[in-house]
Amino acid sequence: HTRTTTYTGPVTAHATLGTLATIPAATPLGRANVVGQFNAGRLVILRGTYTSGKTTATHYMLGTMYVTGAKNRVVADDPYTGRQVYIDATTKAVVVPARFPLAHFKVDGYQPVTLQ
Repeated sequence: HTRTTTYTGPVTAHATLGTLATIPAATPLGRANVVGQFNAGRLVILRGTYTSGKTTATHYMLGTMYVTGAKNRVVADDPYTGRQVYIDATTKAVVVPARFPLAHFKVDGYQPVTLQ
């Protein structure tokens, strides 16, 4: 069965959400999108899709930082698992934990979050 998450807390008292931007399939997570927001001191809401049976569903995570080096990755807090996850910047898929339960999750958009 399909699981979804929503946020209903008083975030607007402490943060401003920017416009949702789509990331083309061939575009990695980088300075032109998510990493550029981190460099500007912002967090990001990461939007992606995953499959559940024959259904494709949307899922959101809070991107908090990135790691560079041999493996470029975005670090995010996942509300479904309650864990921190690592997302490969090129494939835009969760690589840590290895058995992420949302099958074939892949980031396809982001929304900047400016804290006040």
